[in-house]
Amino acid sequence: MKKLIFFLLKKHLKKNIKFKNIAKNEECLIFGNGASLKNYNLKKFSEYDVIVTSMMYLHNEFKYLKVVADCEIAPFILYKYWRNPYSKKIEKNMKLEMLNKTNRFDHNHNYFLSLTNLFSKVKRKNFNYLYNFKNKNFLPEIDISNNFSYLSGSLFSMIGIAKYMGYKKIILIGTDYLLDTPIIGHFYEKNSYKINKVVFKEEEINFFKKIKKELDVKIIVPENYSSKYFHSISYKKFTNENEVKKNNSEIVSHENLMLLDGLNMKYKIFK
Repeated sequence: MKKLIFFLLKKHLKKNIKFKNIAKNEECLIFGNGASLKNYNLKKFSEYDVIVTSMMYLHNEFKYLKVVADCEIAPFILYKYWRNPYSKKIEKNMKLEMLNKTNRFDHNHNYFLSLTNLFSKVKRKNFNYLYNFKNKNFLPEIDISNNFSYLSGSLFSMIGIAKYMGYKKIILIGTDYLLDTPIIGHFYEKNSYKINKVVFKEEEINFFKKIKKELDVKIIVPENYSSKYFHSISYKKFTNENEVKKNNSEIVSHENLMLLDGLNMKYKIFK
């Protein structure tokens, strides 16, 4: 059945060949949604090509970023009903309502979504679709115009897209799970906390090792932090500017925080 589906829908993936080695610059930034972003001035990164994901567009300084790719890879996210990844239940899709209210897809840059959303009522000319038809293991070749096996998380998808586009140097920022002491939480949540355990599977760690051999990858980290996965550079050293601690209410509008709080996704917005 998967082979039949792949055959019928392959043409939608083949359109992504237009992104092969299109990078005009050698270097790009990849933004996670980590809590460390609360303390960073995003205007400092306005000269870079940027790849983002998920709620990054809600950050008040998002408008200063030069976005070349925007990933929203959750399956069936554009349908009225979906399987909530947190509750694991089929329920009304409150996130879709929030995406519509916040004009999530009204920017001019390219969006990358799961092919499962192809038949939703939400359509844009700058929608591009990704899918993995074979298995959950990473395939050796990164090809977003075919079978793209890097959809288990936004970080892997963004790195894969960056490599396919032809970037040779990648700088990660707001990817707090990669820290030696991972920080759990998002920039739009009120609080965050540290954990003393590895959050990545063995296969994912092997992917980091592999990509580090193929690309020059660095990670921007908060002061007094480091990462065992990639070469670390502090925000202060990278920007020549000190971190400034902010609350989520200072970087995301109250209206949007209210919408986030209304999602059944276990976000701790006001607590």
